[in-house]
Amino acid sequence: MKYQKPALSITQQIAHWESKGLVIQDQAVAQTALRFIGLFRLKHLRVGKTPIASTFGLGVDVLESWLHCLTYLRNVCAHHGMVCHRKFVFRPKTLQRERQHFTQNQSFYCYAAVIQVLLKSMQQQPDWPARLQAHLNNYPTISPAVMGFPANWDTLSLWN
Repeated sequence: MKYQKPALSITQQIAHWESKGLVIQDQAVAQTALRFIGLFRLKHLRVGKTPIASTFGLGVDVLESWLHCLTYLRNVCAHHGMVCHRKFVFRPKTLQRERQHFTQNQSFYCYAAVIQVLLKSMQQQPDWPARLQAHLNNYPTISPAVMGFPANWDTLSLWN
């Protein structure tokens, strides 16, 4: 017998994540993001990917690569994997205008830069760089350089 989980509506997905403790500040933005990502992930849907990628200021190939990498990162974190010393298997495609952040494309820093580019393009979570910095400061025995963070990374234009 094959188990099939019923599909959740976008509203049900948001309610599910809120019940798990995720704080969603703007329901409309969350619904839009889930709608775009859900549509984008449909392999048979070829028409419509370009407008979605354009919303983020990206090409289709770059956004597909990034979503794949972020899905992998999410799975590593969900299964309590360490990200600090990990060389990630999947390499996000380089965004030329931010290429200096993609020199170590198997590092956590590169994945964090991907997240930051997406958040900035959506004009969301302006406090995320500060929260990331605070989280790194909570673990002084782990050098950010090990995770690919350049010196003074938080002063670079991407993070401001």
